[in-house]
Amino acid sequence: MLRISLHRLCFHNHQKVLLYRQYRPLPIKKLQNQYTAIKDKYNSKLIQHFSVSHVHRVPIPPHLIALFLRPVSRFFAMILGTQIRRWYLKLSEKEKEKFWSNVQKRRKQIYYSIAGALGLLTMYCGFHMELDPITGKRKLILFNQQQMNAIANVIAEQLIQENPHAVLKPSHPHYRRALKIAMQIINANKKHDLVKDRNWFLVVVNDPRINAMVLPNGIIVVFTGLLNMANDEQVGIVLSHEIAHCLLNHHAIRLSHEYLLEILLFLPLLLVMWAVFPIPEAIFGYFLGNYFKDLVLLLPYERDQEIEADKYGLLLAANTCLDVRQAIVFWKMMEKIDVNNNIPWWLSTHPSHSKRIEYIENLMPYALKIRHQKGCPVIDKSYWSRLPFFN
Repeated sequence: MLRISLHRLCFHNHQKVLLYRQYRPLPIKKLQNQYTAIKDKYNSKLIQHFSVSHVHRVPIPPHLIALFLRPVSRFFAMILGTQIRRWYLKLSEKEKEKFWSNVQKRRKQIYYSIAGALGLLTMYCGFHMELDPITGKRKLILFNQQQMNAIANVIAEQLIQENPHAVLKPSHPHYRRALKIAMQIINANKKHDLVKDRNWFLVVVNDPRINAMVLPNGIIVVFTGLLNMANDEQVGIVLSHEIAHCLLNHHAIRLSHEYLLEILLFLPLLLVMWAVFPIPEAIFGYFLGNYFKDLVLLLPYERDQEIEADKYGLLLAANTCLDVRQAIVFWKMMEKIDVNNNIPWWLSTHPSHSKRIEYIENLMPYALKIRHQKGCPVIDKSYWSRLPFFN
């Protein structure tokens, strides 16, 4: 999964999305059996074809202002902190003594106010704890689905407009191949409500990046770099992983955690820094605090989400009767060619490839068991005989 930040955040959507008008992506419709079989001129296989839905521009709703409140609130925290510092430095010694004397007298009131604010915030978060139907864990989600949909529409529009000439037409061979793989995963897992209740769309971007992502508004984005490097089974493994991110609502959960940390930690710390320290030290403290927040609080959570998506993505792939063993082959290939593989794991949004391979190897017997229970075709053992792990 690409690293998700506030300006690149994407969410599940039941609404229609404004996409590039010349190259509209082909929607993968839920629970529709009205498939039109068309013969691929590049091979004799039949793929499922779906008509393109009309798309409309979605106006930016008022709650999207919340996305812009983060930089604005940081700016005002800096201004307010600076003004407090200037006001305090202008006070005489007697006025400073009087100020601290009043603080000492009212310290109980200050403590009670802080405790009350934290109590209200805790109650607010408690009302927004939701039970994940997949993992059975309770997770904090501060944004409702309608808000996520609106944010996703805007980000999806931006994504397509940034690559207007790179978006492949539905008639392109790469598009047909990606559509076939995506449809296998969707159809095999459509018994699950989280899958069948979504309107899935496909976008194939002509880009050398070996990557794919599934925006939580139902748009599956595949880069041709992945299609050129990996076989169909491996592409299916990657798409299953990204679909798992969407079904687990990872994007909404991460955004909620970022906002909560912003309110509880970063903004108060920013205000105090600008009120206490001179401007150069305050600027240094700002970048240091932001780096500390990402390094210690957010990056570990992102790596945990990746491991969770590996687990449930492998199960989606097993339900699809994909050769789940190809997951190990793919990540070993990525371990050799990934230019970011030398980055220390504690600086990365993803776990190291070696750790990911070890985790998938531990899950492999369970995934193969699910695949066997589904009555999937037997895997060709001759292909795997040269790999010691499967002997």
